[in-house]
Amino acid sequence: MRCSPSSSRRPASCWGRAWARCSPSSSATRRDRPGGCSSCTEEILTRGFLLPVIGARWGAVAGVGVSSLFFVVLHLLNPGITLLSVVNIVLVGVLLSLYALFEGALWGVCLWHAAWNWAQGNLFGFEVSGQVTGMLSVADLRESGPDDVTGGLFGPEGGLVTTGVLLLGIVVLLSVNRRHLGKR
Repeated sequence: MRCSPSSSRRPASCWGRAWARCSPSSSATRRDRPGGCSSCTEEILTRGFLLPVIGARWGAVAGVGVSSLFFVVLHLLNPGITLLSVVNIVLVGVLLSLYALFEGALWGVCLWHAAWNWAQGNLFGFEVSGQVTGMLSVADLRESGPDDVTGGLFGPEGGLVTTGVLLLGIVVLLSVNRRHLGKR
């Protein structure tokens, strides 16, 4: 049986092929669909599964920590990874975990992650977590300056500018969460 989108009854092998195309480790995910499928898969796994499961057993801080560290593991084999990009991936894991906890759903973090990846690769022409998208971009920007600031081969996610933005976002989400929790 062919795996066509119009099939109302798809065999399990079709779902397996669809999952393989959308899995975080799939090369097609990074090249053909930057930002969409892999980002949502990563969010479902880290913020949709690990965060609530670990958080229910050992508390929210443990859930945020474990899901953020596992998020790093998903990116460790990406080209151009540096210590600073690992720190930034942990920070984005914390930021998105706080956002998911505040929102109580995954839609926002999936959209944020997909938009982040899409904007880097398809809008500005930067590498996305060290991956060259191979797609045309609206603008083909080139970063100039030291790699610690610009992110170098890893893209903007590996730079100090991103570190600052992520830290600011975490502070804002923590203060909003505290005010929100105080009203209950």
